[in-house]
Amino acid sequence: MDPNGTTDSKYVTLVSSDGYEFVVLRDAAMISPAIKGMLDTRNKFREAALGRCVFEEISGVVLEKVCEYFQYWYRYREREDVPDMDIPVELCLELLVAADFLGLDSKTSPTSSDPRATASVSREPPSRSDTFLTEQNTGTA
Repeated sequence: MDPNGTTDSKYVTLVSSDGYEFVVLRDAAMISPAIKGMLDTRNKFREAALGRCVFEEISGVVLEKVCEYFQYWYRYREREDVPDMDIPVELCLELLVAADFLGLDSKTSPTSSDPRATASVSREPPSRSDTFLTEQNTGTA
């Protein structure tokens, strides 16, 4: 365990309400204040000891997209030229609820420093290769 209250494991497991498990980089998942608190060993939560967080209120389809966003954020956190990431329209409401629950907001967006960043929504059905949140620079103020 380090002084910040985290274990040495590089990965954590996030479990959906329907039992799907997603193994993600700990550093990527820690952008969520809720997950960060759950995994902080100083809080003595079971999740911290196991490196596993169960979300009874988030379905597998939604948690998969949240995990994709964690990876997207982690990959592009230092860049200004962030590519678009589509949000399937049929998941928008559930993703919004999950993002609120996990404490994700504009401060956790890779382009949050740019006031012109906006989300775009895809009307096409999601596929396993699709990604979830789209941040695009529209070039307008």
